[in-house]
Amino acid sequence: MSNCDAFAGMVIDEIKARTSDDFNFKYANYAIQEITKFDNVKYTGLVIQFPGETASPIFPLNDYFTDMLVGENSIEKIASSIIQSRRILSNPDFPAFKTMLTSYEKIKSNLAIRLTDEMCSESINPDFVRLEQGDFTATYCAAYQEEGKDYCMPITKMMLEFFDVDPIKLHQDALSNMKDKGFELTTIMDQIMYMGGPEVNNYIKADGSISPTILDQEELPVFVLSNTDKRYGASAILQQDLMDKITETIGDVYIIPSSTDEVLVFPVHYNGKPGMDPQMLQDMLVQVNDTDNVPPDKFLSNRLFAYEKSGTAPILASSYIEKQHGMELQAETLSAPKL
Repeated sequence: MSNCDAFAGMVIDEIKARTSDDFNFKYANYAIQEITKFDNVKYTGLVIQFPGETASPIFPLNDYFTDMLVGENSIEKIASSIIQSRRILSNPDFPAFKTMLTSYEKIKSNLAIRLTDEMCSESINPDFVRLEQGDFTATYCAAYQEEGKDYCMPITKMMLEFFDVDPIKLHQDALSNMKDKGFELTTIMDQIMYMGGPEVNNYIKADGSISPTILDQEELPVFVLSNTDKRYGASAILQQDLMDKITETIGDVYIIPSSTDEVLVFPVHYNGKPGMDPQMLQDMLVQVNDTDNVPPDKFLSNRLFAYEKSGTAPILASSYIEKQHGMELQAETLSAPKL
C-alpha cells in the first residue's frame, strides 16, 4: 500500500466519523482508485458512492496529501472539504451532474458567472472556484434546464483539478459561453409595458453592435442589461467588448447592480443632457435592496458603479466622480487667463 493509499484510508475514517448520522455517508461504498488523468499522469482518487447511485464523482487526493505533508492542511479540514463537496454533488437540484462530470466539454457549454461584491466575498463557499474581478468576485456554475426547471451546479476546485483546467481558462470559457448565448439591453419602460415579453426591444443587434435607435428616447432612459435567459446576467458588465460598444454609443454610464441576474444602466449624459444625480441613484439602490424585492440569494451590491468610455472594467462611482472632478479642475486651470 502506498503512502497516499494509507492517507486515503485516514481520510475515509475521518469522513465516516464526521457523518455517522448521515444516511448517505453511513451506507456509502468507499473505494480508492488509481486514475489516469488526461496528461497520462496517474493519481489516487477517492470514490464515495451513495446508495442507489450508478455513477459517482471521484475526489483526487494527491494534492491534499502533499498539503498535509508540508503542514498546509490537516486530515480534519480535508475530510470536511470532501464532505461538503460530496453533499453539493448529491443535491437533488442537480440531476444532470453525473453526465456533466464525465466531460469538461459538457460543463463548458453550460458555464455561467455569478458575481459577488468583493465586500461580501467572505460568504462564498471556500470549495468554489473564485477569481477577483476588480471590485467583484466571480464564481462559476453549470447552469442548465431540465423538464422546464432551472438548475445551477457550482464549479468546485476539485472539479477543475479532476479535469486539469486552469481557473483562468474556466473564466474565459464562461465569458465565451455567455457571449454565445447572447445579451439584452432594453429600457425599463419596455420591460414594464410589455412585461418582459417578445415585444421588448433589444438594442443589442444580432451582430453584437448597438442599435443607433437607442438614442431616440424622448425622456431620459433607464436601461436593463442582462443575458437572454435572465440568469446571472449581471456578469454582462465583465464583457469588455459589449461594454465598449454600449459606452461608445451612449457615453459613460452609471451602473446599479440590482441583482445577480441584471443591472440597471443610467447614462451620465443623454443626447447632451445630464443624467440622474449619482447620489439619488445610490439612495435608490440601497432602498431597493432594503425591501423584499431582491431575494437574499440574488443580492449583488449596495454600491453604485460606473463604466466610462474606453474603460476596461466597472469602477466605483465615487472613483469615477472624483476622476471627473479632477479633470474639470485641470481644464479650468488650463483655460484660466495668464496674469
